[in-house]
Amino acid sequence: MAAPTPPQNVLFIGSGLGGALEEILKFSSIETADYFDQNRRILKKSRDYLLTFNFFRDKRIQIKASEARSFIQR
Repeated sequence: MAAPTPPQNVLFIGSGLGGALEEILKFSSIETADYFDQNRRILKKSRDYLLTFNFFRDKRIQIKASEARSFIQR
C-alpha cells in the first residue's frame, strides 16, 4: 500500500470481501477496517464459502450489511 504514513483506519465499500481485506490485515498499523455491502446474501455466502480467509474472525474488521453513506457523513 502506498501511503505517506502507515494507515490506521480503512473503509471498504462493496467488492472488497476476500483478497482485499486479507491483504490489508497484513499491515500491522491497521487498527480498524470497516466493510460495507448492501447485499446480505453476498455476505452470508461469503461466510459459508470463504473459510480460508481469517478476516471473519479478526477483531479489527467490522462487516456491515448496509449503505456506507451515513457512516461517511458522520
